Amino acid sequence: MELQRVDLDGIDLSDIEFWSAPHEYRESVFATMRRESPIRFFAERPVENIPAGPGYWALTRHADIWHVSRNPELFCSGQGTNITTF
Repeated sequence: MELQRVDLDGIDLSDIEFWSAPHEYRESVFATMRRESPIRFFAERPVENIPAGPGYWALTRHADIWHVSRNPELFCSGQGTNITTF
């Protein structure tokens, strides 16, 4: 599978359509983010009956995820997470 560069300005991990896009496209998005913007902020979108939250940081490199997951005194997602199901 050859991964293509994806324009960073067009990446929105909050867009539900992103998660139903072809696997190759999603892998290309994450490869581009790892190369060009490994820590990136995304605004949250409102969902029916749920207002938009404050946004979130997406980490795409293993070392960054490892560091954050082992330092909860430095990194916190607030009072927890909420993953909406559709």
